[in-house]
Amino acid sequence: MTTTLSLCLELALVLLICTSLIEVGLVSTTLAWLHTTASAGFHFYDGATPDSPQYTLAGVPANFLINQVYVALADAGGAAFLLVCVGGFLALWARRRHLRLYHRNSYHLRHSASLQSRALLYCYYAWVALQIPLLLFTAATLGYVYNVTAARQGQSIRIEAAMKASSSTSGSADPYPLDSWTPQSWFPAVLNLDLVESRGDVKAAVSIMNGWFWNLCPLLVIQLAVVILAKLELVQWRRARQTRTSHEIKRLSRV
Repeated sequence: MTTTLSLCLELALVLLICTSLIEVGLVSTTLAWLHTTASAGFHFYDGATPDSPQYTLAGVPANFLINQVYVALADAGGAAFLLVCVGGFLALWARRRHLRLYHRNSYHLRHSASLQSRALLYCYYAWVALQIPLLLFTAATLGYVYNVTAARQGQSIRIEAAMKASSSTSGSADPYPLDSWTPQSWFPAVLNLDLVESRGDVKAAVSIMNGWFWNLCPLLVIQLAVVILAKLELVQWRRARQTRTSHEIKRLSRV
């Protein structure tokens, strides 16, 4: 039986699918850009005079933190999309399939229902039970990404250190050695340099990084809505099932 709560739950799952796929797409784009365009490095002037010599800055610094990027990808792709969304639609299908198998038998035979029917029902219960741990994982992911990123905001690249790293005897620029950086702090600092080219690419990449960073907030909010709706809908479904069973008992008692 389709109710308002079940429709709201399915709508919330669809919204979560969209949000998680946006997150996966933005994070994947960031990682691809880091390993292609950014890895080639950037050329900049020292800014002293209009005809200043060019220097090369390595694409990423020596202390570059990207574990939080992979955690965000795992949360959006693994937890939110696969376990909550895809698992949710499979769990709701399993519940409907269980009901069809359940009502094939007469009331007196239901205590010995088939193993398949019981397994389908337990899969649905397991999905509902997983929602709170998955929500806590998303909340922990948001907190971890925010703390790592916020602690390194506002940092700047020291021109002298960047020029010294560019003058490496190895023939290519050494990674910038000072401080620790995240993608959201390093590339805005790169934009503050007098770049020869690639400024537009870096700006676009920074916008994408900020996009997946802030997209974690609606991901958490929608997932919270899924948790609440799943619990309420489970209670409503069990009450409706018990009511139907009690009515059937009364009907059989009159026979």
